[in-house]
Amino acid sequence: MDDTRLIAGERFTDTFVCFSVSGRTNVNLTQLWSMKLPDHRLVSSVPRWSVLGQDSLLSIVDQTAEVEVITRSAAKTSTAHKDKFKVGSALAWAVCDDRIALGGSFLREPRLSRVVQRADSGSITLEPVAVLPNAAKLRVSALAFVAPGAPAFNTRSYMIVFLENGIGTIYDVQTPSTQNTPQAVSGFADTDYAGHRVDAPLCILTAVRGQAYHEVLRIALLRGPNVTVYEQSGKADGGNFQMVRVADLYDVQEGDAVKHAAFLQNGLGLATSGHADGRHVRMFTLPSPGKAA
Repeated sequence: MDDTRLIAGERFTDTFVCFSVSGRTNVNLTQLWSMKLPDHRLVSSVPRWSVLGQDSLLSIVDQTAEVEVITRSAAKTSTAHKDKFKVGSALAWAVCDDRIALGGSFLREPRLSRVVQRADSGSITLEPVAVLPNAAKLRVSALAFVAPGAPAFNTRSYMIVFLENGIGTIYDVQTPSTQNTPQAVSGFADTDYAGHRVDAPLCILTAVRGQAYHEVLRIALLRGPNVTVYEQSGKADGGNFQMVRVADLYDVQEGDAVKHAAFLQNGLGLATSGHADGRHVRMFTLPSPGKAA
């Protein structure tokens, strides 16, 4: 899901459905399109996936770092094309528009690439954009993007890299090119991070509030049953800014790990659900901007 669309797979079928989302207090869903997976594949057979562009899905096989793009064709059908990152296994990845960030098990420097769909052959190519520094060859625990236009007033474009030593770095990727490395504009250290857990991998949430050219970034780190929230301090126009820890939520699911979470109202609230009972959603009010819990 993004700010305006919701894409869902119909369980036990071969069909994905896309809806537009409108309204704030009374939310309306309008179906935009549906597509069937190629070769009658079931939705459950698609690895972890994300929305790509207007009418495509992107999935990655973590073990091989193979990228598959499934694109909607005429008559509600679809075609699939593949390419591969040659970095070992995919330990962490994130997708935003046509960009994909990935950290591998063999080549551990985080990579930023663009997914190029070729009109002549219909195939895809992973076009390198930047390789970010990781001199200590630490494991990339999580990656995330902040995209312009999400929400509508946001003009910032960031890529967030979080390593196994508990250090997060925020890079400006507004105008990335193959000739330079994106500039690091902020960093933060999460002292509670105890390393990678297979049963509860770290997840990063992002939210932006404020107004155009005066945006304030919020980041939430999901660590098993706990959530930590950071907020931007200082203006991005001057280059670097700080991320200040503003809230800690412990054992939010009362004994269960957090499975899904989302910011509410541009980071003023948080909603979570757990593994044991995904039907019940808990909602939390976060500290007001500029204040810590």
